[in-house]
Formats: sequence, C-alpha cells, structure tokens
Amino acid sequence: MGLDDQPAELAGLGPIPAEQARALALGGTWRRIVTDPVTGTVLDVGRTRYRPPAALAEHVLARDQVCAGPGCSVPGHRCDLDHTTEYHGTPANRSPLPGTTSAGNLGPLSSRCHRLKTDGGFTLRQVTPGVFEWHTPAGLTYRVTPGQNGHTRKLDTHHHAIPDNPPF
Repeated sequence: MGLDDQPAELAGLGPIPAEQARALALGGTWRRIVTDPVTGTVLDVGRTRYRPPAALAEHVLARDQVCAGPGCSVPGHRCDLDHTTEYHGTPANRSPLPGTTSAGNLGPLSSRCHRLKTDGGFTLRQVTPGVFEWHTPAGLTYRVTPGQNGHTRKLDTHHHAIPDNPPF
C-alpha cells in the first residue's frame, strides 16, 4: 500500500525490499485468504479457488473426523471434501448465493452420502462450521455433528412410523 519502507515477506522466498514488493503487488493477482489469528489455520479462500488448500482441508478433516452424513461413520480421510452449498451452479439448499471454499462450507462426505446430496433429493446446509442439517425427501430434518463421533439428532417431532436414527 506504500505506507512505509519496511521489507515485505514473499511466500517461499523471504523478505524483499518494499519497492520491489509494491511493484509485484501492482501487477500481481490478489487472493483473499482468511486465517485464524491465533493458530494461523486457513479458514476461507472465498470464491477464488474451488479446491481447498492443504491447510484448509486438514482443518476441516481434523474438525469433523468422519463423514457428515446421518448415521455414516466412514473416516473423513476416505471421504470427498464437499462444498455444503454448491460452488458451481444453483445451490440445491436454496442459498441465494453459490458456496465459498471455506471451513463453514466444507465437510467430508462418503461417496454414498455425496450421492444422496447431489442426486438423491436430500438437501444439506451447515448451520455453523462442523454442524450439518440434512433435509430428507420425506420432510425430516437431521442434525449431524461429525466431530462428536458422528452424533446425529432428529430435529422433527413427527409422530409416525419413521425411525429416529438413520441410516435411511
């Protein structure tokens, strides 16, 4: 920004003179990266890239540990890291905007659960980072907190012959 003449830090290279940093910044491509101020963990790269950087993927997998699908216990490292609100196309969960590549919009889904979300008529939203709400074609809602050993809770109070616990 030209505010001082302190050296800048160039990732992978180290400090460079302020004048050189300003010249690079003028013609460079800027990416917004949100990090945790305490740990430095990458939390959000916005819509500048579809695939999460390694640090963000590691954060989400450490947070969730297993598939975010109701009743699914597939280990997170064997799942797809999926955008809860679609990055491409019209979001199925009625979000007004496409999803970002962020900790609050990523979660591990087994291939089965990914198919349920994509092609099975289920909708998914992440109410807070690491807490997933699934809406089934039957009109039921399940809240899944995978980081708590895949804890699933039925949110509906329908009194009919549909089981409280998945799998469906």
